[in-house]
Amino acid sequence: MNEDLINLHHHITPYEILPTLVKDYRIEAYMDGNWTAVAAGSDNHKRKHVHTLAEVVTTDRLRVYDRGD
Repeated sequence: MNEDLINLHHHITPYEILPTLVKDYRIEAYMDGNWTAVAAGSDNHKRKHVHTLAEVVTTDRLRVYDRGD
């Protein structure tokens, strides 16, 4: 991230979400010839988010689809 974020209360960035982050997204896995959503996130403010899936997914391809602007 190319933003100087010092840990002071008066430092405010002009962004709602930093441009290097994906705000709203879904994670899709390629299974049986189709892309299937396996997780999603919205109003994201973090560089790392761990998703715990409800069931085991076997795939050789994943993608993150940006649902935002």
